[in-house]
Formats: sequence, structure tokens, C-alpha cells
Amino acid sequence: MTRKRKAPTPKGKGRRGGRPVADRLAVHPVSMADQAAIKDELVANAAFQVEAFPQLQADLLTLFRRVHPLHLIAIVGQYGLFAPVSNQGIADGTLMEGIQQHHVELMQAFALALSDAEWGVSPATPKDVEQAVDTVKALADAFHARRFLEAENVEEKSERYRLMLREKIRLHTQMIRNWGHFGQVVDITRRLYLPLDPLLREAHGFAGTELISVAKAMLDLHQKRSSARFQQLQRVFAEQTVRGAVSRYYALFMPSEDPAPFLAMLPAEWPLDTVRQRLLAHADTQLARQASYAPDDLAATTGLPAGVVNAVLGALAFAPGALASMDREHLFLGNPVWTVPAIDLGSDYFVPAPQSIFSFIHAIMRRLATTPELKKALERRRAEFLETELAELLAEALPGAQVQSDIAWSLDGRRYQTDVVAKLDRVVVIAEAKSAALTEAALRGAPERVRKHVGELIVEPSQQSLRLAGLIERASGGDADARAILTPFGDDFFDVDEVVRLSVTLDDFSIIASSEPELRLAGWLPEDVPLGCTMGIADLAAVVEILGDPARIIHYLAERQRIQKTLQILGDEMDFLGFYLETGFNIAAIERNRPRLSISGMSAEIDRWFINREIGRMQPPPRFAIDHYFAKVMDAVRRHGEPGWLTITLDLLRAFDCDEQAEVVKSLGQLRKEAIRRRNDRERTATLLVTPPANRRTAILFHVYPQEYAAERHQLGAKLGAWALETSGRHRCLMIGRDTSRWHEPYSYIGFAEA
Repeated sequence: MTRKRKAPTPKGKGRRGGRPVADRLAVHPVSMADQAAIKDELVANAAFQVEAFPQLQADLLTLFRRVHPLHLIAIVGQYGLFAPVSNQGIADGTLMEGIQQHHVELMQAFALALSDAEWGVSPATPKDVEQAVDTVKALADAFHARRFLEAENVEEKSERYRLMLREKIRLHTQMIRNWGHFGQVVDITRRLYLPLDPLLREAHGFAGTELISVAKAMLDLHQKRSSARFQQLQRVFAEQTVRGAVSRYYALFMPSEDPAPFLAMLPAEWPLDTVRQRLLAHADTQLARQASYAPDDLAATTGLPAGVVNAVLGALAFAPGALASMDREHLFLGNPVWTVPAIDLGSDYFVPAPQSIFSFIHAIMRRLATTPELKKALERRRAEFLETELAELLAEALPGAQVQSDIAWSLDGRRYQTDVVAKLDRVVVIAEAKSAALTEAALRGAPERVRKHVGELIVEPSQQSLRLAGLIERASGGDADARAILTPFGDDFFDVDEVVRLSVTLDDFSIIASSEPELRLAGWLPEDVPLGCTMGIADLAAVVEILGDPARIIHYLAERQRIQKTLQILGDEMDFLGFYLETGFNIAAIERNRPRLSISGMSAEIDRWFINREIGRMQPPPRFAIDHYFAKVMDAVRRHGEPGWLTITLDLLRAFDCDEQAEVVKSLGQLRKEAIRRRNDRERTATLLVTPPANRRTAILFHVYPQEYAAERHQLGAKLGAWALETSGRHRCLMIGRDTSRWHEPYSYIGFAEA
């Protein structure tokens, strides 16, 4: 009997992107060859930035004393934070490269360090805007560089990793804003804070959901104004003559003014493009007004009483000069603008980035919890909401699963409680809900606070789920004592093939939670505690929505749990999801080298899809990269629903990436021809044995046979299974049989051979 054996080599190429995935991953500098040279260059650059830090602060304040700061902030906010929208959906980027929300927040804080009497009155020129952008970006980078130099003086390895982790959370605090996609955030926060409305209304004159309605109305109004302005400018720029462009501009932007004087003073030699630039600069002078909101307008939009809207805006606003006495060093990791994002101008309120209210909504609500009763109610509500939301989300993600919540059980005389357990087929998901909020000290990187949060939000829930997972594995192996302990969970945990462990938070702690190697090297994670996957509830909801299929959701959670142990990766949960869509986390070639990777930016397609959906541009969601034949196999296995169907699917998903699947399909086509050609030679069997990388436990054997051998397929399959186990060195082999005469069917038999 001859056998054909093939072990595909991971190519690291995704079907959707066109370029190999490896080409779109950034290798962290410390993984590169000449580390000493890189380090010297980074240190020299950091020293230069640190030296410039005081002068940069002075330069920004000087600029604000000369040019009206709200005009500058509005321009930077408009062009840096809002992307154009066309019939094709939202653009890939904004019109001002490199500006992020934290830059606008920093500019606003520096403006509030001056009284309005100190504010400049001149409108900003393009050169002023360029100076403001360059200065605020350099300021943010310089603040980070100071901490980079601090790390250079630490020699002890574990302390260096502790500094690295603290720096990760500081960078997250300083620069990262969105903890979910906008629609998710609005939905979650409305439902989360609704029960607290009576207490908040009693304390502040408005309810939490009313604050959310006002904030959403501001953002909707800002987007509406921006869209109208963009359309008007398009009409101006569509004119093909100077006179036509100026006349159209005055008609749309200055309808009560006569364009004749302006036309008369224009130099005759000015080309149309120069005139357009002047008109655009003039239009920009109105952006501060566009970013300002009158309470009456918001009351009309929301349907709320004017008194309620005024109370909301008053609670969210500083007066000019409010931050004059604050140490400006604290503006980078503890900016008061984060929870007080408006400036009170008397008759209206200036809010250049209304979305920031949702970025910091949890912190805002904590600030508003001013009484002991409110604080206790807020903590209790966060815990109740997260556990309920987690159970409902898993039930939605895993249709047909047995989902239990709030289960009490005992081990060695101690009482334990598991938040949510879901069992689908022979796979169990253990999920712990952790609603504790990150303290301000931890967000600033205070060592003991960070370590405490790591223990509470990452290590302890992992220990809890690991304890239960061990019992389930013992029970599946026939341990009577373990089965007795698991009585509160019912009798369904005795045939489990796999346990997936998950911790879910309300606040975003993913930047640290995914850093398992660093946590261990820092001494903050015990050697005997493998971490489960930790993610925010909004991210879990996004994973469920994008992946859809329960097998892929479980596969993502299981492999996400595994991959964070083998690689040091910089990226948020949506970057992990984008990475998964292209690779299925089948990246053995990358894992072998154990580089430090940055996958930041791999969420771009996912982010774009969510944003387009929120603005009414419906498009197909990003797709998981999978070959058509393998999708048919998995669909058929799930549809038949035989015990072990989910385990089969997981093993297939773990065996190959999309390109390797295509290679297998091509090889199967060749095997079919061989099996037909040699149908009379019973000594020859057409087989393809795939032995995946060492971190995959299951070999895959494809058995292709002509119709004449159909009656003998199971007997022959048993022999082939024994051979495959011996050849591959694995304890389990997934066998897929295909009849050459029924090639349209994904398989004629499927099952496991086990040692």
C-alpha cells in the first residue's frame, strides 16, 4: 500500500489583503539585529526630545496668546478627527495626518491654562495651524521619551519588564481612546447607567441617560454641520473660474455680503487654486462656531427640558482659566479635560471632540458619583450588568449551548463562584466577569496600583477559571471525586474535549492583559498560572458579531488564549481580530522565531465596517479567510450535529491557514485522479497525511477511494488511522474520507482515530 504524505509549510499570506501578512506586520525594534545601534539612536533621540519639552510647552502657550486658541483647536479637531464620507463610505484617514484625539485634548487643556483675557484674537493662518500641529505632536512624543530614558537606568531584568508594563498602560492612558465602536458604546452605556438615573437626577439635576442623549446629540450635530460644510465647499470648488468660485462662496457662506469688494482686491495674477486656498482658510474661521453648542438647540434636538440640558453642559464644562494653577506635567496622564470636555463661553459651550464624552463615559460617571449611596450603587450596577451581559452574549454567540451563570461550588472546604459557564458539544467556555474600575493612579502607571489591578483583573480570574478547568478535565477522565464536586453544574461535563478560559472587563485593560510573557518576566504572574484570554465586553461583542459562526468564535478565543503566551504583541483586541481574519492564528513560521510584533492597524477594515454601518453605509462585514471546500466540510459537520462536531471543526481550523487549505484542495484533486486511474490496484491507497506544527495536537488524514471500495472504507480507514498515528507521532488523527464518484460531497465519512 503506497501512501502520499504532505505537510504544508505556513506561508503567512492572507487571501484578502493581496500582500503576505508578514509584510504588514511591524517587527519591534528590539527584535532586529543591531540592537545596540538602535538603542543608541533611540536614547539620543529621546534625550533631544526631553531637552525640548519645556520650550515646546512655552511655544504652545505663546501661540495661544497670539492666535485665538479655540480657532486653532477647532481647525485641528475638524481636520484631524473627522474623516470625509462619500457614497463609497468613510475615507481611510482624516485630512490631517498624525493627529489623534489626545492631541486635541492636550491643546484644550493648554488653552484652559490661560484666561480668556489672555487668549489671542487673531484668526489662525495655515502657518499657525502647522505650528500648532507640529508643537502638540512633539509635546506628546517628548513626554513619552522622558519615560524611555527612565528605563535606561534600570539594570535588573524583572524591574525593566515592570517598567515596560507600566509604560504600556501609560501610553494607553495618554493616547488610546475608543473602548468600543460608537454604536456599541452608546448602547452599552445607556443600558448600564439606566438604573442609576433616579440617584443621578437627585444629585445633579439630570440622569445618566440624559447626559448620554445630550452627548450623542452634540456629536450628531457636529457631523451634520461638518457634512453640510463639506458639501458647500465642494460646490465652491466645482466652479472653474475665480469669479464663479468667489460668488458661490459668498452665496453659501456669507449670503448677506457682497463679493464685489473682495473680487476687486484680488491680484489679477492669482490662479484659481490660490483663490480656493484663501476661501478655504476663510471658511475655517467659522469652525470654532461649528464646534459650539447652544443649550436651546440641544434641548430641541433631544426633546429634553432646557434646564436638564443646561445642567448636563454645566457638569461637563470648565470656564476659561480653570486649569491655570494645574501642574502642566499632569496634563498628559491626568488631563481634566477627559471628564470635563467642554468650555463654557457664556451663551454656548465649545466642544471640539464630542466623541470624547463616550471615550471617558465611565470616568465621567465615577466623577458624578459624589455621594456614598451613588458610589455603592454604581459599583453594584457595574457588577450586575457585566455578568448579565456576558451570559446573554455567550448565549447569543453559541446557539444551542448550555449556559449557566453565578454557579457556586466547593473544593477542599472552600467556596467558589463562577460567573458564566457555556458548554457547546464537547467544549466548555469558562468566563469570569470583572467589573472593577481602573484607578487614576494605575492609569498613570503607579507601580503598586498597576500590580494590584493585574492581580485583580487578570491573575485572580485566571486562577479561578484554571481551578475549574482542572476539575472538568479530571471529570472527563473519569475521576469520581471531580464529578461529585461538579454536581452544581449538572451531568454534562463528563465528555469534554477542550476548555476555553475567558475573563471579561468593563474598562479596557487589553494592553496589559495580552502581555502574558512580559507579566511573567516582571514577576507579576505566577509560573503555574497560564492566563486565559482577557478582553472588554465591547470587544467580545465585536468578535461575536464579526465572526458570527460559533465554532470560529470559540476557535478565536482558544487561539487568542494560546498566542498571547508565545509572542510579545503590541495591538488592541480589534487588531488581534483583524490578524485572525487573515491568518486564523496559523502563524507557525512566525511563532518559531518568537519576535516582538506590532499588529497595530490590522483592525482598519473592521473599524471601517463598523463606522460605515453607523453612518448608514451598509457593506458586507470583513470575512474570515477560508477555502470554499473547507467551509463546506465545517458546515456539513455542524449541520449533522454528531457528538464531537465542534472538536472536528476546531482541529480543521487549527491545521491550516487559507493558502494551505488551497494547497490541500489542489492535492486532493490530484489524488482523485490517481485513485480513479488505479482503481483496480487494491495495494495502492490514495491518502494525504498532514502533520501540523508541534503546538497542534491533531494530525489530518484525507482518504480518497473509488466507488468500488465504498463498502470497505471503514475497515480500510481503521488501518489507515493506525498508520497515521504512528507516522505523525500524534495521539489523535482526524480522518476525512472522500468517494471519487461523490466528489460534490464534502466527505463520505469523517471521524477520529485515537491512540
